[in-house]
Amino acid sequence: MDRSHHFLAILPSIDETYLTAMSNKGTYKRAVKDLTAASNVQINLEEDLAQIQLEDGTAVTFTGDIRSYSCTCGARTVCKHVVMALLAAKETLEGETQMTNSDFSSLLNLDVRSIVSEKVWEEILFRQQFQLNPIFEEGAVLVVSFPEENTMVRFLAAESAADSICTCKANGICRHKAEAVYVYQKEKGVSHETEKKHPIVIASKKLAAFKEAIERIVHLGLSRITESTVHELEQLSVQARSLRLAKLENLFRKLAADIGLYRKKHASFQAASYRQTLSAIYEQLLLLERHRLQESTYRSDYYEVPPLRLYSFGAAGWQTKSGYVGVTYYFYHQKQEKWITYTQSRPLFYEGINTTSDMLHEKQAPWGLAGSGFELSRSILCLKDAKLNGDFQLSSSSHTLGEIDGNTNVGEWHSLFLNSWMDLLEKVKRHESAARKQAVFCIEAAETGEWFLHEQQQKWILPLIDKTGETLHLQLMKRPENERLIQLVKIYMNSPEVKRLLVHPYQERGMLVVAPIVLYTETGEILNITLNEGGTTYDRNSARY
Repeated sequence: MDRSHHFLAILPSIDETYLTAMSNKGTYKRAVKDLTAASNVQINLEEDLAQIQLEDGTAVTFTGDIRSYSCTCGARTVCKHVVMALLAAKETLEGETQMTNSDFSSLLNLDVRSIVSEKVWEEILFRQQFQLNPIFEEGAVLVVSFPEENTMVRFLAAESAADSICTCKANGICRHKAEAVYVYQKEKGVSHETEKKHPIVIASKKLAAFKEAIERIVHLGLSRITESTVHELEQLSVQARSLRLAKLENLFRKLAADIGLYRKKHASFQAASYRQTLSAIYEQLLLLERHRLQESTYRSDYYEVPPLRLYSFGAAGWQTKSGYVGVTYYFYHQKQEKWITYTQSRPLFYEGINTTSDMLHEKQAPWGLAGSGFELSRSILCLKDAKLNGDFQLSSSSHTLGEIDGNTNVGEWHSLFLNSWMDLLEKVKRHESAARKQAVFCIEAAETGEWFLHEQQQKWILPLIDKTGETLHLQLMKRPENERLIQLVKIYMNSPEVKRLLVHPYQERGMLVVAPIVLYTETGEILNITLNEGGTTYDRNSARY
């Protein structure tokens, strides 16, 4: 048998990790134990095969490739005899074999997208935003390791990605194998430029139900719309989701919510918003019919990412017009310089219980963390096997493991706070162009003006002045349910200390304004002003402050 034969060439690189991944831990241990007790192992090398006969008479034959084997025991998977044969060959022939470098150029020409599903391909692309830090070991075998995720993929020369060995033990192509090829290509200078997005092609018959519903609503008018129409719109939103049309799904949900508010004669119903939603749906359907929309990642899909270290910067309670309440937690990822959120939400009446944001905030934190949402909103988190979607929202997946590593000290993050409203405006524009939802920013005001009430809009407005003298309006709706929030913000803003806030900016009548989410004290403490955590801003007698 030619000593450059692949079976012999890779023997020096075979180790416990490889054999365990090839079979499993139990099989490997049994093989080592039985081989130690065996006294007579015969190895026969011929031109085109290698045969190892074990003491019990079982014979394992390799025909040129370590993955091309047969065993007389008849096992359909990698049995202990195969592992024993490889260990025996390694021990016996170690002096006769030398590790030689193999040619892996075939992997450079592999189209990764063609060997995985569309979702896995999107996951691989999404993960490239994070520092994967793969390690490459190239010799008789190619080893691509992802140390942070404790994952290793081994490729044999002239093999396809499907025949490689991955520590996840998946059969065929797993995400790790495909990603290993992707990063290896990238390491070797293969360009992975983003391909042109193709038009979304949806059959006309699949769009017919959407069009008919909108035409019927326009024809009937709001006053003659029944409750069944609301249910129909909700079903259409589910249908849009199945077609991976995220924007259309959200628009139909919003339209159903608007009509629901009108039927209940709710004060928050706005005819202008209703008409705008109808127009947006019509425009979306028109573009779909003409194949003018391009395919994009479905932003509700969640992808597993490398370990995250996140700094909590507070939480906000909220309630929607459509009858949902929730709490959103805001985390900062320093390496990515991105905001990551986690949201809990429920219908107002969930399982017969009147649910509030405060009730959700008091529940046990996810990912196996100790404490409630109160602790979650102030902690430094280390997450493994976390899942994120396209809007950088965390999943509450039970597979994610979390640990708390202290508390966030906002006082140490001076560089994160914007103190120029021109800089804030530029960042807002960049986020809008990137289609990011719910953009938030930390800001620091040099001083404040005087509060005033806009009678027509029923809003309390406070001018925030930056270091250059520019003014930015902070706005709060004058509602009975906002009384405590308004009081806390006024107390905080009337204090002589530096004003630091987490805000949500938005455009109103061509002017940039902000809504406060979280306040930060002069000692770096976090004040979740939309949640009832007890006490006012400077009530030091409160156990929570």
